[in-house]
Amino acid sequence: MSGASNAEKPRKIGRPFEPGNKSGGRPKMPEELKEAFKALAPQALKTLTDVMNNGSRDGDRVKAAEVILDRGYGKATQPIDASLEGSIQVINVGAPAFVKSLPKPDDKD
Repeated sequence: MSGASNAEKPRKIGRPFEPGNKSGGRPKMPEELKEAFKALAPQALKTLTDVMNNGSRDGDRVKAAEVILDRGYGKATQPIDASLEGSIQVINVGAPAFVKSLPKPDDKD
């Protein structure tokens, strides 16, 4: 067979970004769609409340309660357990501040 094989042509996976989308990533949701979702919010809250109060499975009731609380108060912060070697010095250069990691001082001095 003659001509280029599939191995020679790079394959595009997914859709390429829209031309003119300088920020990259997903395009913003249209305002009319946002408004449609907001209009359904009271019905969604009623459904979640009904599942929370009358659901037949404990897992469904707990999940509905979590969703309601997350939307009303925001998700709980996640603690991070981290240990650092050495010390950190914050250098204020106006705006923004840069953080510089310094080596741990030797105890042999």
